[in-house]
Amino acid sequence: MINSDYTVKKIYGTESWVSNHTTAIETITVSDMELEKISGLQSPNQVLAIAEQKKQMVSPVLTKNLTIVLDGIQDPGNLGTIIRIADWFGIKQIIAGMDTVELYNPKVIQSSMGSFLRVKLGVQS
Repeated sequence: MINSDYTVKKIYGTESWVSNHTTAIETITVSDMELEKISGLQSPNQVLAIAEQKKQMVSPVLTKNLTIVLDGIQDPGNLGTIIRIADWFGIKQIIAGMDTVELYNPKVIQSSMGSFLRVKLGVQS
């Protein structure tokens, strides 16, 4: 996330993560137990970042771009997996219908495993 165009406000990391990463962003060292409490996950990794949500893409660039268009994806884990697969194959944008799960749902973000940072997401009515 540090190397993305998201604005990162604060980073919480375990001692082992903090000792191996240098950043200009305010970083707070936390225990594994503290990280579990603030993350909302049963098994968090070593770091949690607080970042500003980006405005969703309003007008996708369809010329010379491979785009995934989704409709009615209700399971956040499925959407996160689709984002991750799109990232793997170099697809840079996903457009979702209004009846698709919210793009910044915590489970979408978690299951995308960071791929939401590289794939532009937008909702079209």
